[in-house]
Amino acid sequence: MSNVFEKLQDEMGTYRLQNRIAELERALKDKDELLGNANRTYAFEINRLESELAKYKSTVLLNCPFCDGDAVLMQEVCGDDYYVQCMICDAQSVYDNVKSEVIMSWNKRV
Repeated sequence: MSNVFEKLQDEMGTYRLQNRIAELERALKDKDELLGNANRTYAFEINRLESELAKYKSTVLLNCPFCDGDAVLMQEVCGDDYYVQCMICDAQSVYDNVKSEVIMSWNKRV
């Protein structure tokens, strides 16, 4: 009788181990799926932040790189070109008909 009982215990133990292994395999598969989703979410968030940063860089003027004076976006009196000029040292950016290009050019620190 005890051999039958021990054999039954061994079979139950094996059954529990097989179930536990199956549970762990499912958990690992779920983890991989969650990581894949997290990576996609992370990449999306990085792209969103980079886009927001580019938008910010194309609309906000930094101070003058030479004297730290305030910079102002100017437009030519008789033309469509814009440029940025420092109010202290009169440093100027490139001229362009696209405001965001002028601002990004001014903000770019070499």
